[in-house]
Amino acid sequence: MAGEMGKPDYQEQDRRYMEGPDRPLEQFGSVFMTSSKWLNSAEMRDVYSQEGLRRSGYDIPPTYMVHRAAKVLAELSDQSEVVAMIAAEKQKKPLFAEWLDRRSLSDFTLDELKDYAADTLGGIIHEYLSRTGFDLNHSKRGLVPTDDYSFLQKQRVVSHDIEHIISGLGPNPVGEQALIALNLKTYYDYFTPELAGELTRMSGFLLSTGVMKANLHYPDVMSAFLEGVAKGAEIGAGMKHPLLLADWRAYLDWTIEDIRKDLNIVGAPPAGTWDWTNEARRG
Repeated sequence: MAGEMGKPDYQEQDRRYMEGPDRPLEQFGSVFMTSSKWLNSAEMRDVYSQEGLRRSGYDIPPTYMVHRAAKVLAELSDQSEVVAMIAAEKQKKPLFAEWLDRRSLSDFTLDELKDYAADTLGGIIHEYLSRTGFDLNHSKRGLVPTDDYSFLQKQRVVSHDIEHIISGLGPNPVGEQALIALNLKTYYDYFTPELAGELTRMSGFLLSTGVMKANLHYPDVMSAFLEGVAKGAEIGAGMKHPLLLADWRAYLDWTIEDIRKDLNIVGAPPAGTWDWTNEARRG
């Protein structure tokens, strides 16, 4: 026993190394408050922990927590600051300014796409919408853009599935993460870090919780998950600008190959890559 008492307490040493020195009780509050507004939010803590720790069960859609996450992220963001950042960025980025001023929404309908050739972007979107019954305007349906910020919000929603088509990343669990990585890379390369951070809150939420969920529950998918993230970042590093700034209406009669050449999208994976993860990361 005496020998045991003389041994170093490595667990305590590790705790002190990671947590720092002990703080007296009076330095702690009687309520849960930190210097992070995100951690201070009970709803943010709940939705983040649920999405990161839950399984992707068949009882609910994989996107079950997305609406709640988007809601709380918006509530915790300062819209006036974002609007000011966008205005400042317009002054420095002519392409960004032109894109915002054009207000070209990609809220396509089946009727307006019906006459495009099958191998064009318009024809491919038409086939996709016909086959899946999906509505590009599935979210923010009631949002009518009246300024730069509301247009940006709306366009990001209606163009999401088009970004999958153009990049070749998904749609499947790994492809979703790969597209997030592509967008994170291009946003942070193109915009100021502050604006890039504001525009990628949901991306960071989904990527980080996706890593944890795969690590905890779907280890057979983890290697592909990391492969997808690396592939997305690699493609993004070579692109001319974020997919966000593409005017998809101007590309409707182009082939996917020609669009990729124009945007310098190199190394898009073959169709169907990672489709096996649709089932491997469920249940």
